[in-house]
Amino acid sequence: MDARTFMNYIERCNVNWLGKLLNMRHTENGGIDLYDHDTGIELKCRYEKCHQTFTVAADQPTKFKEENPGKNLYWAFMIYDISKSPSSVKTTETEKIEKLIKQRDIWFFSWKHVNQFPVANPKTGPFIYIHKKDFPGNNEFDAIEVNKAKLYIPKGSGLEEKISNF
Repeated sequence: MDARTFMNYIERCNVNWLGKLLNMRHTENGGIDLYDHDTGIELKCRYEKCHQTFTVAADQPTKFKEENPGKNLYWAFMIYDISKSPSSVKTTETEKIEKLIKQRDIWFFSWKHVNQFPVANPKTGPFIYIHKKDFPGNNEFDAIEVNKAKLYIPKGSGLEEKISNF
């Protein structure tokens, strides 16, 4: 399958997985990816063997905050690895794609975290680029390992209480 098609399916798979883990609903028609009564999470994913730069549409920080008043919002940046190359994946079934996942590493950040990065204006539209190399050191996070994944929760964020239930 071509890379863009694969990306669509693996992102849906990753959103479903994280939603189940956190007991949160996922958005079907745009908007923030995961939500419950008091929290929203926007998930950005990158394949481990590709560049580790995450792309945020420049309007998302303001738009999602306006669409989710009163909620604590977070960014989740995931790097995943799979057991075969994306071009060799033939299935579009979420359950089968899930079985290909070898590892997930997810860093959670406060909503304002992306504000420190400049807006770039390529031909495809204004974006904010967040590079893995710009993440704070792991000593600023509480690390939780679960089900072939490691979650990095910012210390003192309050998010650890939501996640500590599993």
